[in-house]
Amino acid sequence: MQSRGNVDLIRQTNKLIAIKTNIMTVEITIVGIRKYLANGEDDYPELFARLPIGSTVYLRKEPTGSQFPGSVSVWDDNGQKIGNIAKTERRYIELEIPEGEMLPVEISGHSATDNCMYVKAENNKGFSKPYIREIELMEGETVFPMTSYDQRIQQLTSMMKTKINMLKEGKAGNADSLLATGREYAVYCCKSLDGETSFNRADILLHLRSLAETYPEIKEVYSSIYEQHKDIGRMYNDIKTQTYLEQYERIKENATGKGENGRSMLDDYLRNLGFANGGNLTDEVMRKEVLCLSELLSREMMKSYEKNTETDETFATALYSLNYSWNGIYRLYTRRIKLDFLKGMLKVHEEDTTQTAYYNKERNEEIFHFVYPELSEDEAWHIHDAVKRVVRLQNIQMICQYLVQLKSDKKVMLPPNPSAAYAELVRLGMPNGEGFSEITFRKYYNK
Repeated sequence: MQSRGNVDLIRQTNKLIAIKTNIMTVEITIVGIRKYLANGEDDYPELFARLPIGSTVYLRKEPTGSQFPGSVSVWDDNGQKIGNIAKTERRYIELEIPEGEMLPVEISGHSATDNCMYVKAENNKGFSKPYIREIELMEGETVFPMTSYDQRIQQLTSMMKTKINMLKEGKAGNADSLLATGREYAVYCCKSLDGETSFNRADILLHLRSLAETYPEIKEVYSSIYEQHKDIGRMYNDIKTQTYLEQYERIKENATGKGENGRSMLDDYLRNLGFANGGNLTDEVMRKEVLCLSELLSREMMKSYEKNTETDETFATALYSLNYSWNGIYRLYTRRIKLDFLKGMLKVHEEDTTQTAYYNKERNEEIFHFVYPELSEDEAWHIHDAVKRVVRLQNIQMICQYLVQLKSDKKVMLPPNPSAAYAELVRLGMPNGEGFSEITFRKYYNK
């Protein structure tokens, strides 16, 4: 019969064996290295020589109050920051980083072509769960349904994860089935900007990298997926923008397709918008909806997407960086598509009334002082009239949002002095009483 002490010793030994067998060596990507070099990519040879393979660098989890709290930064022996861990990979090691300390890891590779370096680290505490951002719907708000293409991305992701687990557990005799699915998955894997797809892709890559040691044929699929994963994660590229535009177009095509009743989902949206405003879909109703959708987008995207500027690159980067769920990303796409559709309708209406507005009317007033100088006279007066309507109908916050939108569209040039802008808007008809004071105006002006 074993003593209590022997039993405890055996349990402790078994626990240590279990921990040891669960240790995983992971290779992690350091990104953003050129940002911390005086001459950018020209300094790569010096950096790689100073930090050769086998040298030590340190990982730090950025605390609350820093510029990017929760991110993992990388530092050298001299206390100089040299980069960051890729967002989809930092969760593989962040649990190992002691609170308030740094984790020493070893440089395992350099790549001037990919603008990155690699480190190897041991992981025995598991992975932290990725943060996926959700979005609340407004009362009565509708969302366009998922396209068959995006459903296929989800299906292939689930299939890849299942087949990887089967191969790791010995339930599949060879890698042929995984390879067949992997080749199709490689076509779809970077065709959505949602966070769930990004993190699943990173998990799949990690397991494929491990399985390739036993099944070399897997390297083909791994390389194909990794090249796209690496490219879409770069800060400066047009890959995210192209992905955004393709996803936008397929959701829009789905939303504009006519159903059995002869109406599209966008038609129903416009009809319901009219019903909610007394049965009339006037230009004023559409302008209010444009301002509302612009505000929702800006607020949800943490000001990464400023007041609906016509910058697809900025919108795409924000979608990718903020890790939205599938539901969340569809809600944002729906808002953007509705917004663009309304703006297009308003533009047509305004063009239809241009002749009456600008050629059949005698002007007896001074034009808005901050109209963009390169606009034609007709367009300048059109902006003048639009600003007059907005300042008489909207609150201070909405007025300021509209001015920023016009500035982004190069329709107006806003003065740096808020007092000058405030005086000009009052001249055009903006109230200056309660809720419209200059102090309130300064709070929202040009933000």
